[in-house]
Amino acid sequence: MDIVVCFALFLAAMLFCLVKGFSLAWALLFALVLFFALGLRSGYGAKALVKMAWSKMPKSMIVLRILFFIGLLTGLWRSCGTIAFFIYHGIRVITPSLFILVAFLLTVLLSYALGTSFGVASTAGVVLMALARSGGVSEAVTAGVILSGIYFGDRGAPTSSCASLVAALTETDLYGNVRRMFQTAALPYALCLIAYTVLSFRNPIVTVDETMLDALAESFVISPWALVPALIMLILPLLRVPIRRAMAISAAAAFVITVTVQGGSVADALRIMVVGYHPTEGLLASVVSGGGLVSMLTPFLMIPLAALYTGILEGTG
Repeated sequence: MDIVVCFALFLAAMLFCLVKGFSLAWALLFALVLFFALGLRSGYGAKALVKMAWSKMPKSMIVLRILFFIGLLTGLWRSCGTIAFFIYHGIRVITPSLFILVAFLLTVLLSYALGTSFGVASTAGVVLMALARSGGVSEAVTAGVILSGIYFGDRGAPTSSCASLVAALTETDLYGNVRRMFQTAALPYALCLIAYTVLSFRNPIVTVDETMLDALAESFVISPWALVPALIMLILPLLRVPIRRAMAISAAAAFVITVTVQGGSVADALRIMVVGYHPTEGLLASVVSGGGLVSMLTPFLMIPLAALYTGILEGTG
C-alpha cells in the first residue's frame, strides 16, 4: 500500500506541475524525497539508500555532457545564421503544391543535425506555422507535420540527448542503436513521405509571405559558410567521430562564423554561449531567440534527479 500511495503522490505532483506550469524538476525532487522515505520505512539504512541513489549518477553525467554541447549549439547556430540559412532557403524552394512536404523535410533535417525537437519547433516550426496561417494552409495539418519531423531527429540522431540517455542506461552502443532506429524507421518514413505529398497537393499554400524572407536577409548574412556547423554535425558522426567531439567542433565553427561572417564580437559570442541569442527588435526576435547553456538548466536538474530516484527504485526492488 505504501508503494501505491508514493506513486499516486508522485503522479499527482507531476500533474500539478504540468497544470501550473512549474518545472517538472520539482516533481522529481518530491519523488526523490518520497522514495527515500519509503526506503527508510522498508528497513533500508540511509547510507545504503544514498549509495543506491548515487549508483546511477555516472550514467547521467554522459547525458549532461551532451546537453552542455546542445546548449552551446542552439545558441551559436542561431547567431551564426545556420538556422536562418535553412529557413530562408527552405522557404524559397516552397512551391504552392509542396508546402507540407517541404515543411516535413526541413524539420527532419534540422532535428537530425541538432538532435533536439524543442530547438527546431521554436524556430523553423514557428516560421512554418506563420506561413501556413498567412498562406491558407490547414494549421492542424502543418502542426502535425512539424511534430512528425522534429521527433525524427529527437529520437534517432546521434546528437539526441534521448538517444544518449537510452544508450547510457542500457549500456548499449549509441551508433548501433541509431542504426537500428534507422532500420525500423524506414517504412514509417516512406509512408510519411507519401502521406505528406498527398496532403501537400490537398493543402496548397496560396501565397508565400516574402516579409519573412526580407527579415531574415536583413538580420543575417545568408552565406554558405552558415552551412558549415550543420555539415560538421551531419558528416562527422557518420565517420564515427565521438559525438561530443563533433559537437565541440561544430560549436567552435559556429563561434568563428558568428564573429567573422555575421559581424558579432567575441564578447557577444561568449555571451550567446551562456544566455543564448536574443536580438532586441525586429520581426524575427521572437523566432530566432533562445538557446545557450541557460536553456538547458531544467534538463540539467531533471536528469540527475531522475537518476537518483531511479537508483533507489532499482536498489530496493
